[in-house]
Amino acid sequence: MHTCAVYNLDRHLTGKSPAVVAMYHLLAGQVGELGAVEIVPMKSSILFRVKTAFATVSVRRNWVDVYFSLRSRYSNARFRNVVQVSAARFVHGVRLESPEDIDEELLGWLSKARALSAL
Repeated sequence: MHTCAVYNLDRHLTGKSPAVVAMYHLLAGQVGELGAVEIVPMKSSILFRVKTAFATVSVRRNWVDVYFSLRSRYSNARFRNVVQVSAARFVHGVRLESPEDIDEELLGWLSKARALSAL
């Protein structure tokens, strides 16, 4: 019999530096200002979703990794990686190491990803 496990946000934040926890909360708050977003803690990451997940967040001890899907490949030095997952979907990865990394550029990408997931 299959059962879906339920995870809570504390699992992802426990043992992390206070600065990283604050950075995660800043990110979640800024993403929430883009419109309605459901935050879904999973086993190894946190999903931000509307109809489907548009961003995956991994909170590490000293940084936060954010992955989001866009319709085309963007080129930017901030991207740690870009992976084509289908004909019209590219997952972009960004590492956040300070609150200043949560800027208009990142929020613009996340807004596009959010709009795509709401279709």
